[in-house]
Amino acid sequence: MITINNDESTQQETEKLPKTSLYCPSTEHNEQLKLEMTPLQDNTILGESTAVTITSDQPPVRDHIIWSLFNTMYMNFCCLGLIALLFSVKSRDQKLIGNQSGARKHGATAHSLNVASTVLTILGCIISMSIIYINYLYLKAAIKNLFGM
Repeated sequence: MITINNDESTQQETEKLPKTSLYCPSTEHNEQLKLEMTPLQDNTILGESTAVTITSDQPPVRDHIIWSLFNTMYMNFCCLGLIALLFSVKSRDQKLIGNQSGARKHGATAHSLNVASTVLTILGCIISMSIIYINYLYLKAAIKNLFGM
């Protein structure tokens, strides 16, 4: 409520109220602008609520989606990473609809494919590096024999 007070009687009546007042001097007609503020009252009724926590004895289903994404992007040996990603997504879908056994089955398949993809890619890198190094040594020996050093 905004009131403009011109005389002292109105000002005394409004000061009796238990409200917080803020006075702002006005430049026109030397009047005072009085801004009354009332505190907000909480009219909501607080009811009691009950929270139910359901725990399971079984560990949560793991879908290995991060590992599958990594294998798809960086270690996609014979498309095993992509197939593992598909099984990870299937596992996550089964988990969302509540089929825990299907989620575990697809998660285990994704895990096996991720292990196979990782191991085969690392073995492929090691074999490739060893072949390159052996060819380097043969080339170095052939250049020595060619120039008679």
